[in-house]
Amino acid sequence: MYRHNIFSIASVWLVLTQTFPPINLIFHISNSLKYTLFIVLTLLLFPRLFKRRTIKALFAYVLVITILHLSGNAFFDTINSVVTIPLVMMGGLLILEYTLCYDKDYIYTRRIIFTVIIANLIMTVLTIPELEIDPDIIRKTSNKNELFGTISFWLISYQTVHGLSLLFAPLAFYCHCLLKKSRKSFIICLVTTIILFYIVFRSNAATATLLSIVFLAIGAIVNIEHFDRRSIQQLSLIVIIGVIIVQPIVLVPALNTLQESMNPSGSGYERIELVKKDIEHGEVEGDWEKRQDLYETSFKLFLESPLTGTSKPTHISKHTWFIDRLALLGIFLFIPIVLIFLFNFRGVYRNLIHTKVIYSCSFLCLLILLFMKNDFAQGTWLYGFAYLPLLCRFIDNELDKGNKRTLRKKILRR
Repeated sequence: MYRHNIFSIASVWLVLTQTFPPINLIFHISNSLKYTLFIVLTLLLFPRLFKRRTIKALFAYVLVITILHLSGNAFFDTINSVVTIPLVMMGGLLILEYTLCYDKDYIYTRRIIFTVIIANLIMTVLTIPELEIDPDIIRKTSNKNELFGTISFWLISYQTVHGLSLLFAPLAFYCHCLLKKSRKSFIICLVTTIILFYIVFRSNAATATLLSIVFLAIGAIVNIEHFDRRSIQQLSLIVIIGVIIVQPIVLVPALNTLQESMNPSGSGYERIELVKKDIEHGEVEGDWEKRQDLYETSFKLFLESPLTGTSKPTHISKHTWFIDRLALLGIFLFIPIVLIFLFNFRGVYRNLIHTKVIYSCSFLCLLILLFMKNDFAQGTWLYGFAYLPLLCRFIDNELDKGNKRTLRKKILRR
């Protein structure tokens, strides 16, 4: 039993160092060392976890990029470029695999989810006053922490803002489920969701904001627990509605409304303006134009050598995680990445009951984020590989307990 307690404490410590920056004023060690310590501890306590298919696929990916690094590939020119992101991916996967293997009573799941939610709520409260002074401060501190001193430790991170967009579909789904079951729990869930969405909206991260809005709507509308004929019909209707919404006659007024509630001096306001110009006139300029050029650059490199990867790694845009790695590795060496995501999705999906559909939607959000952006370290991998599936498991367990209580009441009435 002691090893489970040690692992639980280590997990909470790791989660806090990633979601609650002020704690890093105490622990003056690099992120890579934190993840390394956590991985080594996990290996000592639960070596069985390293036999899981997702972990094996990740090791295969690490082997591939290590060989590229040793062969002098410019994309992985430093050892940090090889190990930093896989360490974060490994940390997220180990938290998940422990949950699936050992957390039968859901205590560990609850502990991690409550830590993540409470830490983010506190960081939101701490960040709001700074946003009143500088609407773009979250984005600025993401790349220039040294220029802002210790103030960056008291702000929610740009990585976290993007990670939160993955949680809104299950949160909205849970609110919907609680509406008729528990008014108190519904209000708590709704207030939590609104506060977290507010910080994403105020962060001026246009991609994260748009994805959050879309998947909040999906979570609120999709009251489906399983994939059957009826649920597929409902999802098809939602897709049709979505196609109608993205038409210029509907989308542009919606973007206008969104802009009206944003700070005109923020970068998010400018990005939405560029999107509107692209939709209305086909005029792509500024940051939006640069982003499209970067996507096209990586995709053209992939098409030049789709099987074995490009011979010009220095030309890769480093702005779209999936396409960059397709261009770099080619289809054959990209297979370990496909297996990581496939095994991750299947392992979680099979362990869910009520949240299978909403997890699938949120996993789609993760894929979209990685197609549109480079990864955001813990904001991608901890949220996508650990917090999202754990949140769905938590909701699953709560709905299951609620159904059992309802059934027990019906039996007693008889």
